[in-house]
Parts: sequence; C-alpha cells; structure tokens
Amino acid sequence: MDLERAAMIGQKTEKELAAKGLGIRAAGLRDSLRLLLLPTSPVDALDDEQIASQGLALAQVLIDLRAVRAEIAAINRHLGG
Repeated sequence: MDLERAAMIGQKTEKELAAKGLGIRAAGLRDSLRLLLLPTSPVDALDDEQIASQGLALAQVLIDLRAVRAEIAAINRHLGG
C-alpha cells in the first residue's frame, strides 16, 4: 500500500507542476490579449487574427488547466487529503 501511495504522490506532484505551467501560460495569454485589446486602440487597428488565435489558445489552456486540477482533486480524495 505504501508503494501505491508513493506512486500517487508522484503523480500528484507531476500534475501540480503541469498545473503551474498551464497557469503561467494562461496568465501570459491573458496579458497579451489585454494589450491587444487596449480601450484606446482604434477598432480598425485591432489584429483580429491574433486576437482570435490567442483567445482560442487561452480557452484551450483553461480547459486543460481545469482538467489537471480535477485530476489533482481526485488524487487528493484518494489519498484522504
């Protein structure tokens, strides 16, 4: 049983690192989108392709982040914590 617990703790640690990386990526995309969508920018100057691309990338990263967090929560429940 201790071997199984150690393996799960290892998986949890890997997933926590993945979640941290996804969080950093999401923050970067968010900040980039904010710069692309400055309220003082003329609407005609907006780069629609870049905005769409980064918006979709942010959405996918958030989906992935939520999935990893759900996996971490499942491991925590299994470990009793």
